[in-house]
Amino acid sequence: MEFDFKEVSGDSLGELFSVNTWNSAVLKVVMIFEHGGKIDLQGEEIEFKPYSLLFIPKDVRLRAVAGEPRPFFLLYFSESFFDRMVMDFQPLQQSHIFSGENLFYRTVIIPEKYSGYNEFMAYHMELAKQNSDELIYKEFGLTLIKQVLLTGNIYLNDFVVVERRGRLEEIELSNKFQCLISKHVHQEKKIPFYAEQLGVSPRKLTSVTKKVFGKTPKELISIGMLKISKQLLVNSSKSIKEIARELQYEDENNFSACFSKLCGESPKTYRKRWSKDA
Repeated sequence: MEFDFKEVSGDSLGELFSVNTWNSAVLKVVMIFEHGGKIDLQGEEIEFKPYSLLFIPKDVRLRAVAGEPRPFFLLYFSESFFDRMVMDFQPLQQSHIFSGENLFYRTVIIPEKYSGYNEFMAYHMELAKQNSDELIYKEFGLTLIKQVLLTGNIYLNDFVVVERRGRLEEIELSNKFQCLISKHVHQEKKIPFYAEQLGVSPRKLTSVTKKVFGKTPKELISIGMLKISKQLLVNSSKSIKEIARELQYEDENNFSACFSKLCGESPKTYRKRWSKDA
């Protein structure tokens, strides 16, 4: 399943980690109910206020807190599902929550006068799931997901709390590195280039990204390249050869090999599966 949602508690969350859908989920959205809740994020047990909405990227680890009795509602979906939703729904294309530079979770507090929002959305998502074999309920479920994501963006500026781990200068350096990847990865894939732009040594950059993201600079560059490759395959009419040239690969075969290694399928197969014109 490309997306799913369910009510869980600390004692039942662990079962999700053996499910392939969970492992490939790009984002988790947690809805906290009226009594608040405690969740383990990145190895730290954190108490969240009632009526919180948590937006958790795939690079932030979500774990159960043993014995936590208070339930919460969990929505999660795959990268390919989100990519198609963005393509088909223009308002999400400007989402701040899902920007490539955001590898930290964000918390939005729903205003008190709308305190029943999370329970309302959770109930109707469950209703849509139970009747998902009917087209009207399937579309209803997708509409609810879009509404939750839009709600996060609407309240982001006024109610957001960005939770960050690590020393502030390391966080700032990591964010700048992510911004540089988004800007230059078309032409630059070498770590020394980015280290020079940031005024640090490649060794220092590696140390920081491994601490903050749990990934090496090379892995983050590859992730950035894969994201752009997918966008070009799905959103443009360029041939795979032209895309390979634009991204400065040696040739089409080299691009296809790199893409297949990271994505698990060839560029041709990925385009055929997700292109609007397929």
